[in-house]
Amino acid sequence: MKASKLLSTHAPLSVHSKNPRYFDDGTGKAILLSGSHTWSTIVDRGETYPPPRFDFDGFLDMLQERGHNFTRLWTQELAGKPAPGDKSSKASFNAPLPWLRTGPGKAADGLPKFNLNQLNPEYFERLGSRVRAMRDRGMYASVMLFEGWALEYAPKHACWAWHPFNIKNNINGIDGDPQNTGKGRATHSLDIPAITSIQEAYVRKVIETLNEYDNIFFEISNESRFYYSKAWQYHFIKYIKATEKELPKQHLVMMVGYGTACIPYLWNSPADIIGLNTLTNWLEHRDPFKIDPPIMPPDKISMLDTDHLWGTGGRRDWVWMSLTRGHHPIFMDFYPLENQDYGHPPTKLSVWKNTQINMGYALQYSRKMDLSKAQPRPDLALSHFCLANPGREYLVYLPKGGKTVVDITAVKGSVSVEWFNPANGKTAVSKKTITGGDIREFIAPFKGDAVLFLQRT
Repeated sequence: MKASKLLSTHAPLSVHSKNPRYFDDGTGKAILLSGSHTWSTIVDRGETYPPPRFDFDGFLDMLQERGHNFTRLWTQELAGKPAPGDKSSKASFNAPLPWLRTGPGKAADGLPKFNLNQLNPEYFERLGSRVRAMRDRGMYASVMLFEGWALEYAPKHACWAWHPFNIKNNINGIDGDPQNTGKGRATHSLDIPAITSIQEAYVRKVIETLNEYDNIFFEISNESRFYYSKAWQYHFIKYIKATEKELPKQHLVMMVGYGTACIPYLWNSPADIIGLNTLTNWLEHRDPFKIDPPIMPPDKISMLDTDHLWGTGGRRDWVWMSLTRGHHPIFMDFYPLENQDYGHPPTKLSVWKNTQINMGYALQYSRKMDLSKAQPRPDLALSHFCLANPGREYLVYLPKGGKTVVDITAVKGSVSVEWFNPANGKTAVSKKTITGGDIREFIAPFKGDAVLFLQRT
C-alpha cells in the first residue's frame, strides 16, 4: 500500500475549481489528503539537550507502509517544559526553534537566551529538507507556523516559563506577558506590535524557504483560542497571501479551530482550509463529528483531525464516515507516549494501527472515483454514509454491516458491485449483474462493518 512518487506538477496544491471540497494536485485532478501526524515532525523533543533526533525517515516509512499521503509538520513554541516534564519528573527540551540562542545571559532553562532578531538557519534547513523528503515520496504536508495549545493548556508551571518571548528568556526586551498571567496569550494577538513584527519576519522566512515546493500548505496555529487570537490569525492568513503575491508560487492557508464556538470564525475567515472542532465538548463521546460527521458547506476544504476531536482517539468507522461526508480525515498519533521515546516511530506498537491502515484504504477508494464530481449524498443510501457521483459511482459505508439500500435510479445501464472488508483489507467482487434505474438492496458477504463501491460499467 505504498504511496508512489509525486508526479511533476505545474502548480502548488489549490482548491479544485469544480469541487471545492477537494484539492487540485496541480494537474487538474481532484484529490483527497489523509494521513497521520505527531509532535516531533520538525522540532526534536526529549529529556536531554540537545534532544534525540527524531527519526523522520522512519516516520515517513510508516506513513508510506500504511498508504498515507499527508502529515502535519509541527512547530513548537516552548523551548521545553520545566520539571516535571512530559513523561517523567525530568524537564523536557525542544530544539531547534526558529531563533538563535546567542546570549548573553542564561534563559530559564539554563541555556543561552534567545536573540529574536536572529533566525536560526538549522530550523529552516530542516524544514526545507523535510518538505523535500515528503515531495520525493509523493506526500503532502501542512506547515504549522505557531502552536497555541501549550500556551493555554500545558501544565500551569510550563505554559510560559520557557517561551522565547518570556522577557527572562530573550536579550531583546520582549515581554509577551505584560500582565503576568503566566500564559503569554498576548503573543497570539496583535496587542504588542514588536512581537507581531518578529513573527512576520519569521513567517516570511518560512515562506521564502518553501515557496518552490508544490506539496505544502501553511497552517497558522495549532489550537489557539479564538477569543484572543482571531484577529491575529486573520492577520497572518492575509500576510501570507500578500507576501506570496510577490513570489513565483502561491499556497493555500489553513486555520484550525479550538472550542465549540469556533465554526463561524473559521467559515468567515480568509483561510482556504479549516480544521474543525467538536460541536459539544472534547470529552463528549457522542459528539456529532465523532460518530456522525455533519456535511459542511463546500465553501472551504475540511481537514477533520482526531487531534481536535478526541486528542487521542478515532477508529476506522470514523475514517469512512468522514470520507463519505466530504471531509479529509487525519489522525493524531500519540506514539511517543506509548513508546516513551520521541525518536522512534510506532511501526509495531501503535494501538491505532487499524485506523491508520484504513486511512490508506480510504485513499485507495478515493482514487477510484472522480472526486471533481463527488458529493456527500446520505439521501441515496439507507446507511446514510454515501459519497456519490450519481449515475456513475457510489461509495457507501455500512457501520454495522449487513444490508443496505442504495438509490441508483440515475444509473443508465449496469453497475459493478465491489465489497471491501475494512477489518482485513479483502475485497469481494460480485459476479451478479445489477442494473440501474431503481432502488436496489445490497447485502455484505461478510460480518462486521463494510464498504460498498458501485460503479457504472
